[in-house]
Amino acid sequence: MDEARRIITPVLEARRAENLQALRNSQTAKKYNDAMEWMEESAKGRKYDAAVGQLAFSVAAIRTTRDMMTQLIYDLCGKDDLVKALRDEVITVLSEDGLRRTSLYKLKLMDSTMKESQRLKPMSIVSMRRVATSHISLSDGTEMSKDTSIMISAHNMWVESVYPNAKEFDPYRFLCMRENPEREKFAHFVSPSVEHMGWVWQAFLSGPFLCGK
Repeated sequence: MDEARRIITPVLEARRAENLQALRNSQTAKKYNDAMEWMEESAKGRKYDAAVGQLAFSVAAIRTTRDMMTQLIYDLCGKDDLVKALRDEVITVLSEDGLRRTSLYKLKLMDSTMKESQRLKPMSIVSMRRVATSHISLSDGTEMSKDTSIMISAHNMWVESVYPNAKEFDPYRFLCMRENPEREKFAHFVSPSVEHMGWVWQAFLSGPFLCGK
């Protein structure tokens, strides 16, 4: 922890000094698009430990990625036809476009396989953990008192009415979903929905919540 603070503190202090100088000169302060900047903005002047925050982001990013990739490898074991199909897709896309960021969007079977793996075994069976800061009355009559812990269950990912043969690993499930115009936007690996909460562990979405992904 001391080593982390030794690295991060000088950078943070330099940025704060830079912002103060810009304010004195009536100039716009430089914006940084990284976790340190997001923490600084969220703190709004309150004291916080930037080193702890940065390490927490790193641990979360490494842990979730490792868990996802490990499970995906398990799901591919013994499925020679699927492995070949995935290899063929990669070869086709790379031969046409090369290794570019936009090439990833064309790996649709890969995307579907990853999402299906995550559906069957998400990082957590609950997500978006929160605490009610005041009494809440929901439209269905549910009452939640202040300080109540709130979590979203991932059980919809295993419901037969939502996913036919829900207990089976079907790597083509979300590839087929793309053919439905009304469901296509939910078929992508990075697209969360009420039916697939695998990508919403804690609050790791996109933008400031990217968390190293």
